[in-house]
Amino acid sequence: MLMYGRDDEVWDRLAEPGLSFLIELARLGKVTSYTELNAALIRRTGIADQLAADMMKSLIERYLAEFRNIVVTDPELLTAIRSVLDAFVRIGWPAAVALSYRLGDAFR
Repeated sequence: MLMYGRDDEVWDRLAEPGLSFLIELARLGKVTSYTELNAALIRRTGIADQLAADMMKSLIERYLAEFRNIVVTDPELLTAIRSVLDAFVRIGWPAAVALSYRLGDAFR
């Protein structure tokens, strides 16, 4: 059965590494985000969530296009956007690398 574009076999391959990651963080008293969990799953299993990556790229591009003045003047928002991009850059997503370079253009 497909759920969120993945079949049972893929979910089975993601379940244990995902749970292990969450347990490790819980023992350290840390919290995580969907982006960090996704990055950990990609590192541990090699299974990429292209849908999430594409969605994040589209959202960030829209924020930069439509809300540039807010992005460049709100340090917390800019930090959050950079954190999301950084997570995808660390897992080797080429579009995130390109988008992170373009983030600097927002200040010109």
